[in-house]
Amino acid sequence: MSTIRRRLAFWYTVALGITVIAFGAALYLERRQSSLQELDRRLALESDLAKRWLVESYHVLGRLVSPVGVSLDPGISAYLEAFRDYLIVADTAHNLVALSGVTRTLSASDLESLSAALRSLTDRRQSGTVDLSGPGGAVRYIATPVDSAGPGIGALLVATPTQDVVYGPSALLQSMLLIAPIVLLCSAALGWWLAGTSVQPLLGIMDELEAITDGRSLHRRLAVPLSGDEISRLVVKLNGMLARLEQSFSGLRRFTADASHELKTPLMVLRAGVERGLTHPNTPQEVLQALDETLGEINQMTEMVDNL
Repeated sequence: MSTIRRRLAFWYTVALGITVIAFGAALYLERRQSSLQELDRRLALESDLAKRWLVESYHVLGRLVSPVGVSLDPGISAYLEAFRDYLIVADTAHNLVALSGVTRTLSASDLESLSAALRSLTDRRQSGTVDLSGPGGAVRYIATPVDSAGPGIGALLVATPTQDVVYGPSALLQSMLLIAPIVLLCSAALGWWLAGTSVQPLLGIMDELEAITDGRSLHRRLAVPLSGDEISRLVVKLNGMLARLEQSFSGLRRFTADASHELKTPLMVLRAGVERGLTHPNTPQEVLQALDETLGEINQMTEMVDNL
């Protein structure tokens, strides 16, 4: 019975562990996706803000790109340099005309990788992820075409590192990995207790069945639990089996008692006749020997009938 208890506790722990892992994985993926969506919304707001600044500045100034060199007007570029995230503004020929302050800290290769998204930009906003070689790692970007800020402006790109976004789900994953063993240990203890509670009625049934060791104890019956579950049905079936066994044993006892009673009378008659033959003075010697052997067999049969 302890084996059943261990199996129940083990499979209960396994089932709960699978459930916890599945729930944790789903929560981690959902949290990561939600964080990326929130990041995309933030980048979209910053992109719209920069685009609106360029468009309104063009309507006011009438020209954004400096006639000397390919760069924005210093007053406009000063505002864009204050962006906390990566910002790149390009003209229609994909030349870089303005960069935010944090973008200027990038290496030439990282800047080339980040600005490559502008060269593949169509007339629709695009988003994606680029892996940089610097400490920033992967960055999430949104590239937006700009067609209302004059002929000198073609598109802009806003990007930010994803490490801050990934940190939240990663911290959640670490917390779940720390808590999961404690949950599994508690569930194993709870499963062991529940399994013991479930098999406790079976232990009582086994003790009662062990007390019914012979045909004289078949009148006893098992106590039927009030739970109405499978164990109750099992006890009802066992009581029915005990009733049938009691009936069979009773019939067997009646048969053996009747048979022994019917056999005693002829055996007594046979024994009396043999004893008279043995005590008769005219009985030949060879007949006496046969009668003595017959008397011995009759005594054995009488003892057998008495045992019945």
